[in-house]
Amino acid sequence: MNRRSLIKFAITATAVSPLLRLGLVAAVQEFGADAVDSLRRIGRAVLPGELGVRGVDQQVEHFALWVRAYREGAELEHGYGRPRIRYAPPSPANAYLSQLREIAAAARTRGSSFDLLDRDAQRAILDASFKAAGVEELPARPTGRHVVADLMAYYFRSSPANDLAYRALIGREQCRPITFVVERPRSL
Repeated sequence: MNRRSLIKFAITATAVSPLLRLGLVAAVQEFGADAVDSLRRIGRAVLPGELGVRGVDQQVEHFALWVRAYREGAELEHGYGRPRIRYAPPSPANAYLSQLREIAAAARTRGSSFDLLDRDAQRAILDASFKAAGVEELPARPTGRHVVADLMAYYFRSSPANDLAYRALIGREQCRPITFVVERPRSL
């Protein structure tokens, strides 16, 4: 490759790269209001009832923000003693959308929307969906394998879930003063 071709290629790549990034952002932002609404209905079945409708909706919104902010190729934490740098895989947003459509279609075959079905029917639909995606256990963090498993992992591995489980304001993985460690956490 001669110098002119190399310069043309570099200029073209530089000019096109912002457009590619915009395309990737647009793909992630497709996780819009309809998807969030579907996930809210499902979240009310899989997240603790103690959160109430408002609390579940809030957790679903936090998860939706995480999905929208997901950046493919972002450098992942590698930790001390692990010199190999890892990068985030492609966004799970498109897979999530198709899974939500499949869950809605399965509910329609039972004659209703997901949130109006009884608990046994909801569990059967989710169980079949988990099996199809190969989900056997709750992941340690959202992995992109299944939208509902990832929503559950996002919540159940969080500080608010820990606080609710212990009925105390522990604030796990949150920055706190050292005096907080020696005092008993306030109860909820």
